Amino acid sequence: MKKSLLIIALIVIAVGTLNIYLGPGPENTQERVKNNLPWQIEITPEGNTRVFEVEVGKTTVEAATKHWRVHPEIALFKQPDG
Repeated sequence: MKKSLLIIALIVIAVGTLNIYLGPGPENTQERVKNNLPWQIEITPEGNTRVFEVEVGKTTVEAATKHWRVHPEIALFKQPDG
């Protein structure tokens, strides 16, 4: 029993260590938030509006999904009374 716990602990430590060195690097979340605030609206030279790094009328849903790593969900809304 003690031997199997020791083996499991060593595996967890090894996987954790590998994840630190080979896993994805930390994102600079603070910098991303600082540059993407809702009141930071830009007008592009083409006349389009850009906010949250999405250019209205030009950015595709696929590009926004890749950038924000959020998959949109299509839904219908219905009033409670029908």
